[in-house]
Amino acid sequence: MEEQIQQITKKAAKLFHRYGIKSVSMDDVARELSISKKTLYKLFKDKNDLVSKVLDCSNHAVPDTVDISNLNAVEKHILVYDSIVEFLSDLNPSFEYDLKKYYPKLHNEVIQSRRKNIYQNMYRDLTQGVEEGFFRDNLNIDIINTMNIIRIEGFQTMDVKEVYKRELLDVVKEFFSYHFHAIATVKGLKEFERIMKQRDND
Repeated sequence: MEEQIQQITKKAAKLFHRYGIKSVSMDDVARELSISKKTLYKLFKDKNDLVSKVLDCSNHAVPDTVDISNLNAVEKHILVYDSIVEFLSDLNPSFEYDLKKYYPKLHNEVIQSRRKNIYQNMYRDLTQGVEEGFFRDNLNIDIINTMNIIRIEGFQTMDVKEVYKRELLDVVKEFFSYHFHAIATVKGLKEFERIMKQRDND
């Protein structure tokens, strides 16, 4: 049953991100998954419950199924970037708008939880990178974390293509490169280039 809940949650997340929360009904979710509405309501009390579980999953920068314990800080940074790109690829700006308007309590909870998760994960990864010699040892990690939270929230709420006539993923890619070059040592840049070159050859 838990596996089925996860599958439904992932599919619902894609629908909500693509079309917004308000426009996607429980009927739409059931139809998309080729299951009965009765089955859906056995697993989720109502749409609020489904939205809550979707938000819980969306709060993790990297899926829980991915083992990052043996990765160095550069590998973790790239993995987080991949997850952000995947998330933003299907994101409709109305998702955040709908969440704030129709689910204000959930919206506040997810904002606070998201900021906490981003801060804790980045603090851990940046500290690891400094210890490994990949990131500069004079970084103000607290300020960098604050900057990144502001930027990520901006990507989620602004229609970049509409406002600036730019493709969102192009902006995110350039931002990641800009961010990485700002924090990396020569050793870190060499590791970054090695990983990216290996990816191109795979």
